[in-house]
Amino acid sequence: MAAPPEETTQRSLQHILIIWAALLGILIGGFAITVIALNATLFSSSGFVGSYLNALERHDLESALATPGVLGTASASSELLTADALGDIGDVTITSDVDEGAGIHDVTYSATLGSATVSGTFQIQQEGNRFGVFSTWSFLNSPMSVLSVTPLHDASFAVNGVDVTAGNGPSVADPLQVLTPGFFTVTHESRYLTAQPKTAAVSQPG
Repeated sequence: MAAPPEETTQRSLQHILIIWAALLGILIGGFAITVIALNATLFSSSGFVGSYLNALERHDLESALATPGVLGTASASSELLTADALGDIGDVTITSDVDEGAGIHDVTYSATLGSATVSGTFQIQQEGNRFGVFSTWSFLNSPMSVLSVTPLHDASFAVNGVDVTAGNGPSVADPLQVLTPGFFTVTHESRYLTAQPKTAAVSQPG
């Protein structure tokens, strides 16, 4: 004996609702897993520092300077804040990520600058959330450093092939803003003067 049309329709609706509920549960579960995975990698404290370091590694100065917490100083020249002046950086690795509490993390990295392997630590702080789910971060102390160069007898010199003229003149220290980490080779070649190249590996902010 066939079931009444009303009962058949009700069973069909229940079946459809069960299917939709199962699909919704799968979507919510998948979204939650994705959020957890992204917060543990790309949007984590180490992911934040890694993104900044990778920008330096590929000489993407615009992305590096746009990283939250990257702040310069008016007391030093910005002549070296160009993509051409960024030294070669390689083998970037995050070696530790220590939670200091109150949203503050100490993230330590290692990298190759020139022929040397260096390490340094950045202190970053959680700023809030993007879209209410993804963590956002900022450098607590800016990764901008100051490289002080004293060009003897002549105000002109070059850093990583970029020509610079010391604003304070010759034989006086000239402060130049650089991003950490960085490897910088200072040279001078003119009609009357030639200087032996000097190198500086900057691994810590300051």
